Amino acid sequence: MASALLHRLRQHYRAAQRRPIAQAAREPAWYIAHRRLLQANLARRDADPLWFGQALYIQFLGAQIVALEHALGDDGEETARRYAAARGRSAWQIIALAKRLCVLAQVPSVGVYVQSGRLPTSWAQLL
Repeated sequence: MASALLHRLRQHYRAAQRRPIAQAAREPAWYIAHRRLLQANLARRDADPLWFGQALYIQFLGAQIVALEHALGDDGEETARRYAAARGRSAWQIIALAKRLCVLAQVPSVGVYVQSGRLPTSWAQLL
């Protein structure tokens, strides 16, 4: 079941790579680097489903943050600093990006933000 879901997510993500999520000029370097790492690891057969899920969630949070920063006129320096401080650990990156999203959107949690219905980038666009 989990491997079938992982296979389907990989297919959707590969097909969606041709569609831009945000304008290339607006995407920060950390977001581009993470997306390239995700794309490179999609070809690996031994990719851990947990890693893949975490990587997709980081992409989702990143897409929301990029859109909010653009709308608010933020330079993205704080987000880049928090992402770098996570030192490449997926769980720490998720926590750092979730906290940053909550600050930018002025909500108490990511769940509240998602339920608000004002997502600039949906899961369907990401996948």
